[in-house]
Amino acid sequence: MAPVVELTAVSKRYRRAGPLVLDQISLRLNAASLIQLHGGNGSGKSTLLRVACGFSLPTHGTVHRGYSAMGVVPDRVLPPARMTARAYLAHLAQLARTPHATSTAERIADRLRLVPGLDAPMGTLSRGNLRKVILTQALMRSVDLIVMDEPFVALDPAGCAELVTIVAERLAQGCTFLIATHTDDLGSMGRVVTLEAGKLGETTRTARPAHPTDEPTVAIDLNEPHPATPFAATSAPDGAIRYRVPATEVGRFLQGALDLHLLVIRLNPVEPEVEP
Repeated sequence: MAPVVELTAVSKRYRRAGPLVLDQISLRLNAASLIQLHGGNGSGKSTLLRVACGFSLPTHGTVHRGYSAMGVVPDRVLPPARMTARAYLAHLAQLARTPHATSTAERIADRLRLVPGLDAPMGTLSRGNLRKVILTQALMRSVDLIVMDEPFVALDPAGCAELVTIVAERLAQGCTFLIATHTDDLGSMGRVVTLEAGKLGETTRTARPAHPTDEPTVAIDLNEPHPATPFAATSAPDGAIRYRVPATEVGRFLQGALDLHLLVIRLNPVEPEVEP
């Protein structure tokens, strides 16, 4: 089966005597697959995405592209401030000659909980809601490949959880994803590769454990299940829904619970588990 995208021995430098931003990168994306690209700032993630998309040419090596349509979520974008989100998405749909995509855009924006809605001028939206508009434009059409650069940045917990669900749905429908991210929102979904100083490596990892053993945790009891969290739920003696959350994640967990109008019944520190 022909790959959707394949990079072979790709290197990239921006100046003739400048350093290599990408160094002998070989990467293959097959249909209906997902690759998570991890790496720190300056590791070359955004450059690799631009080369894979065809927005930037490699200095050396070859790029094969077998897709007919693509959606892109760039790291930064500044859409027209006075244009409404609805008009912006309709304009992009017209440019792609897919005017029917506007109805899909409405459904996606609703699922991502875009506030205050598609009729708000883009310049009035918060950073997180502007991100939801950019995600919507990449997801509103039926495409072979979707490339995302840090899609979870500035999203609220409910938006993150819904985006993961949408990605899983599109994967099942045969779409291919290349996603640069420094978060754990995608868990163990797909294949995870790392990029460091322009060189590609690979790592195996599993979803974040529900009961970490190497850091303090907090038992948080809610009145109802929290649908936008990776942590497993158990039953408390009084029937509440209990989550054990790493101390570093408590603020995010609680904010997500409050956003979903869940009642926090109690919080109690839990002694770290000691491995035998």
